[in-house]
Amino acid sequence: MMFYPIYASLLYSGDFVWAIVQQSTYYAYGHFVTLDTLKNIYCTGIFGTDITFNPGPNSVTLNAAGYQDFFTYKMSQCNTRTYSNLIDTVCNSYVLNGHTYTTSGVYTQVINSSAGCDSIITLNLTINGSNTTSSITACDTYTWQGNTYTVSGFYSDTLIGSTNCDSILNLNLTIHNKVFSTVNAAICQGDVYAGHSTTGTYVDTYVAANGCDSIRTLNLTVSPVLYSNITTTICDGQSYSGHTISGIYSDTLISVFGCDSIRTLNLTVNPRAFTPIKASICQGQTYFAGGANQTTSGIYKDSLLTSLGCDSIITTTLTVNPKPKPDLGPDGNLCRDAQSSITPGIFKSYLWQDNSTQRNYTVSTPGKYWVTVTDANNCSATDTLNVISIDTIPKDFLPANQELCYGNALKIAVPGYADYLWSTGSRLDNISLNSFGTFYLTVKDYNNCTGTDTITLQRKNCLNIGIPNAFTPNGDTKNDIFKPTIFQEVKNFYFVVFNRYGQKVFETREYGKGWDGTFKGKPQPSDSYIYRVQFTNIFGWESVDNGSVLLIR
Repeated sequence: MMFYPIYASLLYSGDFVWAIVQQSTYYAYGHFVTLDTLKNIYCTGIFGTDITFNPGPNSVTLNAAGYQDFFTYKMSQCNTRTYSNLIDTVCNSYVLNGHTYTTSGVYTQVINSSAGCDSIITLNLTINGSNTTSSITACDTYTWQGNTYTVSGFYSDTLIGSTNCDSILNLNLTIHNKVFSTVNAAICQGDVYAGHSTTGTYVDTYVAANGCDSIRTLNLTVSPVLYSNITTTICDGQSYSGHTISGIYSDTLISVFGCDSIRTLNLTVNPRAFTPIKASICQGQTYFAGGANQTTSGIYKDSLLTSLGCDSIITTTLTVNPKPKPDLGPDGNLCRDAQSSITPGIFKSYLWQDNSTQRNYTVSTPGKYWVTVTDANNCSATDTLNVISIDTIPKDFLPANQELCYGNALKIAVPGYADYLWSTGSRLDNISLNSFGTFYLTVKDYNNCTGTDTITLQRKNCLNIGIPNAFTPNGDTKNDIFKPTIFQEVKNFYFVVFNRYGQKVFETREYGKGWDGTFKGKPQPSDSYIYRVQFTNIFGWESVDNGSVLLIR
């Protein structure tokens, strides 16, 4: 190892402070030394192989790239802080303090020392030569640097450049091979497959998805388009291939080959026959409809074939009419007069047991009678009547018409019958009539004969009350009792008599009683007496009469 001049630092007084020895394995020369205003020392020079500045634990070593490399060295007051400036030209790469550089440029490294003084290196580097990588995709083969490659892979080649530095070329190669395939295809006449429209075998070159040519063998079959004509008939309501109306249609269908089949259809639609029928029968009869004998009302359908082979639909609306119900009444006695004429009811026609056809039939003797009636629906039914005897109907069982004073009531009793029905709604055998008008009573006797009678009540002009003005209580039964006569029905009654001194000599609340001219069992003298009569009639009307009566002895 070679040692070179010592660099030292002195105080302004000239005292020694520190000294540094630089060393190199080959040679190193210092050319220039100077100071700046901060008392830092700058030194420049050249070195051949490598040079170590400030040997020791904080040393910095530079590696020479050529025969003579240039350095700049700075020594500060911190005697271990160094500044180095390198200018170098190398091939391909350069290593400085463990860092590898592969491109030209200016680089700075800061090396921290344990003493707190950094070493700063500035590298101005020029790199000659190159290291490049190319990615190539090729089909089948690729020629590079005079070599032909058929397999994908990573390939390298080294070239010597004009600067005597090697250049490294790298090739990342991907090889795609041709694809050989066989395709069997079928198309329809008029279609095209890969440019071909006829049956045959074709070898085609095409560009595959990887961008390389591929070889395909195509076995192509072309199926024909079929044409047909059909003439057919259907019935109304049916369809043929979706068609329901007579006409000529051109339909495109799919054949067994999967290709269009062109069919011309000449379609005739024959009509169906629809026949509605309304029918009616009588209860107990039958009607053939819907394929069976029907006995109930309803709608029934029958399908027949016409001469054209289509259905003939017969729709039958069947009505079953009930039988008429003639009623000659119950068997038994027949009442004479109006009820001696019998009738079964109102119908279209009648046929009696003696072939007479009138509605009413007069019965004069006991016996068996029957009638067959026919209604508007031509339905018939028969009823019979067995007459055991002929009785007289009740009549003239009410009193004659009468006049009635207002406020009075007429009581009527009609005994001796089995049933009663008054026009007032009463069903009793007696009634009290207190209004005016005509009243009806229908009775039924014990032979079931019914009769009706009427009575008319008219209003009579009557006094409300009649009172004598004198009486003679002498025991001759003539005018012995003094009492009022009221021409109305009385509900509440009060009668009182006073003498001229205001003494009450007689009093009663019972209508019909009167004064006999005595008081406490003693005859009263002839004189004038005062009376008061007060009553309420059946309609709630109240009447009061006051007056005087003369007692004569």
